Amino acid sequence: MSRPRARYEDPDVPDEALRRAELNRRNFLRAAGIFGVSAAALGTFAGPVAASPSVPGSSKSAKAAGLAIVRGKVFRELKAITPARSKGIPGVAVSDGESIAVTDAGGRYELAVNPSRRTTGIVFVTVPSGWTAAPDADMIPTFYRKVALQPGGEANVDFGLQHDVLASNDYQFLAASDPHVHLSGGFPFDPDPVNRWRGQIGQFNEIVSGARQTPRQAEIPRFLTVAGDVTNLGVPEEFQAFRTGTRDSILPVWPALGNHDYPLAGLGIAKDPNYDAAVDLYRKNMGPEWYSFEYGNQHFVVLDNMIGIGQPDQLKWLRADLALAGLGREIVLMFHAPFAEADWWLSRYYTDLEHSIAQAFLDVLAPYNVQLMLSGHAHVNRVDRTTRQGTVQVNTNSSYYSLDNTPLGFRLMAVREGEEIKAPFRVYGVSFALTLVHPAAGARVPEGTTTAQVSTYNTTSQITSARYRVDSGPWKSMDPTGDWTWSADLDTSALGQGEHEWQVDVRDSVGRRKSSSATFEVVASNEFPSPAAGTAWSMFHGGPARGGRTPDTVAPPLRLAWSYRSEGTILNASPAIAGDTVYVGIRDENDVKACGLVALDIATGEERWRVPSDSLVEASPAVVDGRVVTTSVNGTIQTLDAATGEVVWEHRLDEGKPLLYPKVYSSPTVSDGVVVNLHEITGGTPLVQARDLATGKELWSYTATFVSVGTSNKPAAIGDGRVYFNPGTTFIALTPRALDLATGKQVWTGSPATTGEAVLAGQGPVVYSDGILLVNYVDKLSQGPNAILAFDTTSNSTPNEIWRFVGPQKVLVEANLHGTAPAVAGKVAYAGLPSGFVVALDLATGAEKWRRDLGAAVLSSPAVSGETLYVGTNGGKLYGLDTKTGEVVWQFAVSSSWVASAPAVSGNTVITGAWDGNVYAFTSESTS
Repeated sequence: MSRPRARYEDPDVPDEALRRAELNRRNFLRAAGIFGVSAAALGTFAGPVAASPSVPGSSKSAKAAGLAIVRGKVFRELKAITPARSKGIPGVAVSDGESIAVTDAGGRYELAVNPSRRTTGIVFVTVPSGWTAAPDADMIPTFYRKVALQPGGEANVDFGLQHDVLASNDYQFLAASDPHVHLSGGFPFDPDPVNRWRGQIGQFNEIVSGARQTPRQAEIPRFLTVAGDVTNLGVPEEFQAFRTGTRDSILPVWPALGNHDYPLAGLGIAKDPNYDAAVDLYRKNMGPEWYSFEYGNQHFVVLDNMIGIGQPDQLKWLRADLALAGLGREIVLMFHAPFAEADWWLSRYYTDLEHSIAQAFLDVLAPYNVQLMLSGHAHVNRVDRTTRQGTVQVNTNSSYYSLDNTPLGFRLMAVREGEEIKAPFRVYGVSFALTLVHPAAGARVPEGTTTAQVSTYNTTSQITSARYRVDSGPWKSMDPTGDWTWSADLDTSALGQGEHEWQVDVRDSVGRRKSSSATFEVVASNEFPSPAAGTAWSMFHGGPARGGRTPDTVAPPLRLAWSYRSEGTILNASPAIAGDTVYVGIRDENDVKACGLVALDIATGEERWRVPSDSLVEASPAVVDGRVVTTSVNGTIQTLDAATGEVVWEHRLDEGKPLLYPKVYSSPTVSDGVVVNLHEITGGTPLVQARDLATGKELWSYTATFVSVGTSNKPAAIGDGRVYFNPGTTFIALTPRALDLATGKQVWTGSPATTGEAVLAGQGPVVYSDGILLVNYVDKLSQGPNAILAFDTTSNSTPNEIWRFVGPQKVLVEANLHGTAPAVAGKVAYAGLPSGFVVALDLATGAEKWRRDLGAAVLSSPAVSGETLYVGTNGGKLYGLDTKTGEVVWQFAVSSSWVASAPAVSGNTVITGAWDGNVYAFTSESTS
């Protein structure tokens, strides 16, 4: 016999789903210290409410105007007590997304609703601090109810809330974005999106379970936010697939709507859209498209800043919601796209925009204490403090694929009363990694004072301590730098020459341990030469042609001479070497404090100067004529004095216009006193721009509405008086082109052949070599840049492709990659591929000479020195390959993280960076 259904239950919801909802709800309440709920209370979050007949004496004027009336009670939910007998909760906001009512002293409210505003009617509460709305079967908080209304009709909707006995002003929450859960049609590297999402939820659960084992209550995450694009095409099956993943969650999940959550990802939505139709599937499957809730001292506001930002009712609701929250309350906003992109989205969907709608929202926010904006959409990590003064905007990389090559991840937000909210980024899928960097196994270490250094990381816990000892001696503590590195002084003079063993013991925040050991040899202090510069490696991939070869020979085996430990990260930025100084850009995934450009002594790795930046420094610097050209992702272009770091000139792309949102990821190129930059401005126009190196004066700019440089590293190559660049992306099949360096006029276009193995589009940096342009192309099968096309730059014929090579068609990293720059030495081109292969190709014909599988994605542009090809991998290693055979002649485990930085080679030194934020310098062990 089936059990009686609770009041308000949907007859279409199967008993199993209700049972699962009840189980989830009990588990949630038990974790919160509440051990029972009433069966009747289950109805406070199940299915839709049917409209009741009109009641005489109700709000006649509202009904006469065609409105409907929703009445009800917000009450404290307790075991075996019906809503009618339960104590009401006063001062709770209840809304339909346009109007807001507030409960009276008895918890009762009355709300006038326009029933024609939305096809699927929804009424929701703003859950106050100290209270919770128990989750449904899929762990979505039950703060809303679907309600069917007619003009002049009425409905009764009650909401049961529970006391949150763990409520605190000090807490943590998890923030993710863009899982794009889908059932078919995505990137080949994501064959099972549902289980990928479930696995990510599993990692969140492990964080929560681990934190609950500690006495530190403030470190227990309380909920998960997802900043939009929960689906890929916004169809019901995908919403349910997303819920399949959240069903496993320990935490309640608060979602936002993204552009991919409109039907068919909004692709079929015309100008001036029917917004109700655009959001109806989302409302049916996920709930309201904007809403708010509270936790601790924070008032969280979730908005639709895509098509919805053009809807007057959202702005009306926001004004009322913030007014109720009050001027003293800390406000946290969550929406899909970085806020500065809002007007660009409006221009796609609305005509006759007379002013900035994004600015109108900022004007509404002006009086309020907005501490934080959470967003996604761009599939990049980026923290910005310029969009709104006093507010930190935190954009988090996708849980599906990256657009700037960053590892997929999420944020473990830390809220502490009286402090700024912290947003540390966590990389998915790293299981307690530990690498002994120095001394490495088998290393020969000179007598003297050196550094013991390890790289260690775990996704689901914090590394809290590391210690080491040598030859079973006393343990010595190590200190952390950034998120991956622990180090301490090591005096090898006291050890004596000969073989020694060192042991490392690492512990995490939940008491787990990891240990490792290695043997090394102490040798005489004068055994090895110090690092010394030779031929300048002046910019990305060596010089303006981007050939990636030096005349200096650094022959393996190499030893680690020094490492510079920053507090940030290094992704694709390559060091530049000029004179006796190394220059490298630093990112910061958690804030902007570590962002900047550092100058290091090549002999010792000591910092000579550091210039902070307003955002990520992802591009490699260029050092020419005593000047260092550097850029920030946020659109600041600077020329610095190479000796002092003092600013010579500076230009901001968004000067006085904080809503422009520049994207500057491509490394500058300098030739003949001209600085060439590629950049893009959301809502503006992509540009190739030339400036005078000495003065910063703009010489010319080239633009076309179809040019895309976006978040990719697409540095131009300069050769024979031309600027070569690649405007294409995986999504936009464009071909490379050339501009006259002196005038900026287009003088050449690459034209692929119509035959040969299929490729999609050019992607990433280009390399020029004696009339040949090498360009990474995306292969059709893997949709990754595993192909190389060579073009004849002396010909404007169609086609002017010389040859194409398509390597193994697979991608070993979850990213829409922008490819690497091949290195050219003599008559051979060497390319690193995301399939994990490095290949050698005949420069004239494209014939394959050899290939080497390194087992991890190669996002590092290789460099040639003598007969050795140096290249890093996402497996954390730097390799040396024989240029003639491809044999691995040397390798070094640099880090537990990625080595995607392109190595720079000068004199007797090879220098690279890693995602752990460190710069590593290697010299040959040989003195010859």
